[in-house]
Amino acid sequence: MILPIVLVIAIIAYALLRLHQQRSLFKDLPGPPHHAIWGHFLVMRDIAGQLPPDAAPQLFANMMRRQYGLGDFFYLDLWPLAPPQLVIAHPDLASQVTQKMNLPKESHIMLKWTGNILGAKSMVSANGHDWLVARKCFVPGFQPRKLQRHIPSIVECALDFCAVMEGHAKERNKITMEDLCARMIFNIAAKVILGIDCDAQRDDDEFLTLFRTQASLAPSDFWSRYLYDISPRRNYLKYKNGRALDRYVGRLVDRKVVETTDEETKSDDDKDYSPTDYAIHANRKNINSQGVVEKETREMLMASVKTLIFAGHDTSASTLCYTYAALNNHPKVVKRLREEHDALFGKDPKNAADMLRAEPHLVSELPYTLAVIKEALRMWPPTGVSLRHGLEDYTIEQSGEEWPTAPFAVLVNNCATMRRSDIFKDPDRFYPERFLVRDENDPYFVPSNAFRAFEKGPRNCLGQTLALMQLKITLVMTVRRFEFVPAYDEGTYMYQTLDVTAKPSQGMPAYVNFVEQGL
Repeated sequence: MILPIVLVIAIIAYALLRLHQQRSLFKDLPGPPHHAIWGHFLVMRDIAGQLPPDAAPQLFANMMRRQYGLGDFFYLDLWPLAPPQLVIAHPDLASQVTQKMNLPKESHIMLKWTGNILGAKSMVSANGHDWLVARKCFVPGFQPRKLQRHIPSIVECALDFCAVMEGHAKERNKITMEDLCARMIFNIAAKVILGIDCDAQRDDDEFLTLFRTQASLAPSDFWSRYLYDISPRRNYLKYKNGRALDRYVGRLVDRKVVETTDEETKSDDDKDYSPTDYAIHANRKNINSQGVVEKETREMLMASVKTLIFAGHDTSASTLCYTYAALNNHPKVVKRLREEHDALFGKDPKNAADMLRAEPHLVSELPYTLAVIKEALRMWPPTGVSLRHGLEDYTIEQSGEEWPTAPFAVLVNNCATMRRSDIFKDPDRFYPERFLVRDENDPYFVPSNAFRAFEKGPRNCLGQTLALMQLKITLVMTVRRFEFVPAYDEGTYMYQTLDVTAKPSQGMPAYVNFVEQGL
């Protein structure tokens, strides 16, 4: 009888000790009002209560800064549901974390969200040797000059997208914009990155279905988001579907290895040479004469292919939705955008496809189109947080003072940074012209390092050139032919919801209308 009582007392004493230790970490650290028992849970409850329950957590920091008058960084105490956090909301401090110190990724937390989809060796969450090997071997294939070879393939996918939109416009269908955009960009990603043809726009493609099924199994309820996934059924389905996805990608990689190692039929001068071909060649010492890849290398290739294709199509599809939604509310921006396209490609929108195929460099001559995309990314970044692991003896510095990064998870919240009124004038206004300002004295001038939608430093987005290229081409092919009108039911609206990345709520229901002069 005495032993259980002693055990209970010991557990309670340990819990109180841990609570005291955790809460004491935040003494004299800047942050919102801190409670000796609840830490910052009451603050989080207040902030979360102002948003829909499925809103993306990346939105919280900006609201917290504004509501509590916080500075360029602050600390959050959410133990035991989450590790102690250091939130960065200024480009200079973000540069210290991601460029000067290049703190490692907080892999343990990231794998909880991406591990079942992308794998443990994904370059998104891996550190050290695993990350360096993956990144280094895929970099050559993402050089702008080499990606330009794939512009004809991107154009073909954009033409298919136009044909799909034309059908919906004629039928007056209410569509789910994110799904249709994702299908198009998935085709582009599969073709450019892996060199395979998918038909996701016209049919249910097995590759895309496996990806999206796995993503749909990511938990969104409160307890599973912050603690662990408590659903046995969902865990089983994640395991089962993850195995199926790995088998599918494994077959693609094995086939690609055989094709790529046949150097008599393919070289890097081939217009269809993909980033995966470069990666395989970089690892050819790990491939035997029968085309069998060493296990660790094969796992890296599989994880990298999944990362690049999933992340590439998922984030770009959301960006395209946000762009179309913004254009619907800003006719002056649409007018200037169409004028840029008319000036470069002529008045007939259907001429753009042939011109881009013949002169791929034209995609680089669209400054206002690029500004429109960057403004959409600034206001609604699909991945607005870079999650890093704080280290002992590594500190951030501001105004001559140093502040610890350990033992904290360091959240570089670029979503909050890019909504700061002291950095981006009129931050809640969709104003692409800010990205064309060159005069540093102009109030709309964007400071160096302030635009961080693709992050900065060694771990910036590897696929950003491809992302911008496919988005520019899609806008060129669509904005003079169609207008996309969000169609949310009364009482609902577009906001960023958590669905692995920050997607438009409800997938952005919309109608497609013809633009008269584009017919």
